Amino acid sequence: MQEDVNALVHRIDGGRMRELLVDFANLQSANDRALGAAEWCAGLLRASGAAEASVRREGLISPAVVAGFPGTSRAPALEFVGYLASPGTMRRKAFSVSGQVYGRGVGSTAAGLIAAAEAARVLALQGPLPGGGLLFLARPMGDPIEAAADFERLTTQGVVGRAVVITSGPSRLLPIVGLGSCMFQAVFTAPGDLGSASGPQSTVIDSAHLFCSSLRRRQRALQGTCDSLAGPEAIVVGRIGGGEHFDLTPASSWVQGVWRYGPSRPEQSVRAELDRMARKAAAACGARVQVTMRVGRPPFHLDRSLPLVQGLQAGYRTAWGTDLPVGGCCVPTDVPLFLAHGVPAVCHGPRQAPVRAEGGEECVAIEDLIRLAEVYVRLSVSILRETSQGAGGPIRLDPPGSATDLLSRAPHVSLAGQGRTQ
Repeated sequence: MQEDVNALVHRIDGGRMRELLVDFANLQSANDRALGAAEWCAGLLRASGAAEASVRREGLISPAVVAGFPGTSRAPALEFVGYLASPGTMRRKAFSVSGQVYGRGVGSTAAGLIAAAEAARVLALQGPLPGGGLLFLARPMGDPIEAAADFERLTTQGVVGRAVVITSGPSRLLPIVGLGSCMFQAVFTAPGDLGSASGPQSTVIDSAHLFCSSLRRRQRALQGTCDSLAGPEAIVVGRIGGGEHFDLTPASSWVQGVWRYGPSRPEQSVRAELDRMARKAAAACGARVQVTMRVGRPPFHLDRSLPLVQGLQAGYRTAWGTDLPVGGCCVPTDVPLFLAHGVPAVCHGPRQAPVRAEGGEECVAIEDLIRLAEVYVRLSVSILRETSQGAGGPIRLDPPGSATDLLSRAPHVSLAGQGRTQ
């Protein structure tokens, strides 16, 4: 770390990242359960210089990779959080052609992790990093509620840095405001005899219809009150159904949807509005209703003056030659999961190039991937230097009772060289 940062940047290996990205994308496409991808990722991080990298499963809903790059103290300064796989069916194996990598999940999940691992490898060549070093956490994409539970358990175990970079998300702006997301369901039931052939004029299907109409009117009203960065709130009805048979009066109906709400609106306000609209629709048809709501991700707001925000913008400016503007994010992210524990977090992922090759699902240019790795290197150096004077609590990368020393080095294993060029 005594060398100039520019000298570190020159050590970024684009060919290595290309081969690893192809291999990784093919692996996670074949294994949506992500255990194989998790074990592969742990091996990659060990080969990149991690002192300890393991796949944790006990007490977690999905397997998670935890790895540490040692520093001069044991409290990690910067944590990279990435995702192992994106749901879906593989249409074609990932491949590389004309300086670009194509494949399912290449841009949305795999490329960010590969770039972060390459940045860590370059930094680790200098020996122990300043401050607490780097921490890596990777888990599969999936149900947001399950992900939140896993992150919460790992955080309470001490697996968290003093600042977090999520390696997926917007690439040309830095979201400092984000909408929250809650999933709701309203179930309408009819009193009295169920499934009769001659029912009342108003049925539970009418209740569901009235509820959807109320949601639509509320959605239109929300268009006029929007956050200057994140945009307007949104209500989406995803599914509606009911009835047991086409010629019988239905006994029940249901409506499922999502409400994306802004930082100025508390969760209780959303819940109260949903309940009020559903009860009004049920009363109009003489039905009963039960409303349930689950928060997938709460909204968030970041301070522009945070060192993490300014460090990312400075690294981006140097790597790309243009400013990284702040903005809003209408798609829920994992940023608020860390903010809830007082840990600043940002999301910054790879640029996705237009898909021009037949059979390609996502595309990332190697040149852009190199720049992303450079941004991560420069941001890491900035945060590590700033926190090198501070000391926090120890990080536990091993199960209780393990004698693994974070400052010891694991043998390096070569994973590169298996990518295939079309």
